[in-house]
Amino acid sequence: MNAFIRWSLLIPLLFFFLQCQKEDDKVVARIESEKITVKELRDKLQEEYRGKNLADISLEDRQKTLEKLLEERRKVVWAIKNDYDKDPEYQKELSNYRKIALANELYTTVIVSNILPEALLKQYYEWKHRNVEAVVLHVGYNQARIINNPRSLEEAETLARQYLDQLAASPDPQKTAEELTDNKRVSVLLKPYAIGRFATVVDSAVFTAAPGDVVGPIKTEDHGVMVLKILSVQPIPKTGDYESVKGELQQTLRGIMRPRETELFDRYSKEFQEKHRVEISDAEIARFVEILRAWGEKPEHEISDFTAEEREIALAKIDGKAYTAGDFIDAFKERLKFDYRKFLTPDELKNGFLSRQMNLEAWALESQKRGFGKREKVKEALEKFRVSRLSQMLEKHGTGQDIAVSEDEIVAYYNANQDKYKTPERIQVWQLPVKDEAAAREALRQAKKGKDFPTLFKSYGKELKGIAGRLDLSYQTRNSQFKEVVEKAFEIGPNQYAGPVLSGGNLYIIKTGEHQPELLKPLEEVRSSIHSVLTNQKRTEAREKLMVDIRKKYSYRINESILRSIS
Repeated sequence: MNAFIRWSLLIPLLFFFLQCQKEDDKVVARIESEKITVKELRDKLQEEYRGKNLADISLEDRQKTLEKLLEERRKVVWAIKNDYDKDPEYQKELSNYRKIALANELYTTVIVSNILPEALLKQYYEWKHRNVEAVVLHVGYNQARIINNPRSLEEAETLARQYLDQLAASPDPQKTAEELTDNKRVSVLLKPYAIGRFATVVDSAVFTAAPGDVVGPIKTEDHGVMVLKILSVQPIPKTGDYESVKGELQQTLRGIMRPRETELFDRYSKEFQEKHRVEISDAEIARFVEILRAWGEKPEHEISDFTAEEREIALAKIDGKAYTAGDFIDAFKERLKFDYRKFLTPDELKNGFLSRQMNLEAWALESQKRGFGKREKVKEALEKFRVSRLSQMLEKHGTGQDIAVSEDEIVAYYNANQDKYKTPERIQVWQLPVKDEAAAREALRQAKKGKDFPTLFKSYGKELKGIAGRLDLSYQTRNSQFKEVVEKAFEIGPNQYAGPVLSGGNLYIIKTGEHQPELLKPLEEVRSSIHSVLTNQKRTEAREKLMVDIRKKYSYRINESILRSIS
């Protein structure tokens, strides 16, 4: 094929790609400097209407989804107008998240794309839309991780070839597979055959076979040598395009690729840490652990207690740059008050946090040096974080941090909502299930003379399973699940006997103990919870009032023609 022909084929594809890119970048709505692109709205629609074709989503539903995005963007605009995007804590969180996004992109490129290349995922997308029913038999061997058997692999493969012929000739494949398989724990009938359960080589053999075919023997590292007979193959209508289910396919298939994924991760981690000169200081770790332990032993320890000198302790280095105790403290912030207990020995700090953190730093640095920070996926991840985090600033800073609740308000709420703070009337109850009415009369007579229920049960009791056979019901209220028994208990009052009582088709005699009338909890006992309720109510009211003001102040514009055209 000459160059002219190659380019004549490539140009239409390139034009289509650029058109799609241009379409994704179109702005469907804007509010101040914030924009919502077609791609963002399309992704949100696919998330909310999973499995539904975008063209089938009504204009009204599209508008509802768009309005949710706009509501979030209003909060972002408010945060920016109030300079919360310049907040040092936010900037540090953004920087840390950028490392995660960079590391993830590199991980996807060098590992996930290696074990699950695009061509394989697209093949699985096609297989996902076939309903295959099959029977399977496993022949274990001594190296198989799951279906293990003392025989050698060669012996297993020889036996599997014999089984293949028997399965092919059998008028009842399921029965034959059940008789022959080494895996007796699960059904041999795969109805349907699910992708990702076995190795890719098995999936490939199954989904390329026709009904009636027998496939195998297939050697697998986990499930022994496998032989399968295909019973039926039916097409499944496609409900989403490849891109919409790609992530789901990756998650499904990574399970069977886990050993290879782990092997690659360990190899690249070692390579990147050596390349970027990761050094962990055991001496400084031990020094800081002593400081951390002493800090944690204080009755009231605060993050601000750590001195500047303590925060500057260099626990590790990467490319000559220190990762300090201050970086560790800032990673946990207020959570360190509780989580410090996980790091009270040098090994716990090193292996439980620092080694993993420095590995992340190495992956992020390598990703940055490869230019992955310019990739769209990294930019999209950072944009999602920016929008999410800035929109949360309204909750943190805009709803009143010093909300006051007066004593009069607490008393008024208590008086108006006393039903919430009442302890219901209850009575102590024992029940004894008995064999018949004669047994009930005799058991009741002896109970009144002082015989306890466990003793009476040996002579007159009826064995019942579950709660129906429970003797001690403890304290019960009028809405008890032991309806007839408890109704009778309230009727006879405290410290009484009665029976027989029919409940759930069984006869019981009953004994009552202490009766506690309905009680209103004193205000002092519930003051704290009322204060929390009123504080949350005021915070919600403040947030709603602020949102009303924000909606008035920051209006948006929607391009309805673009909204209609999204597909």
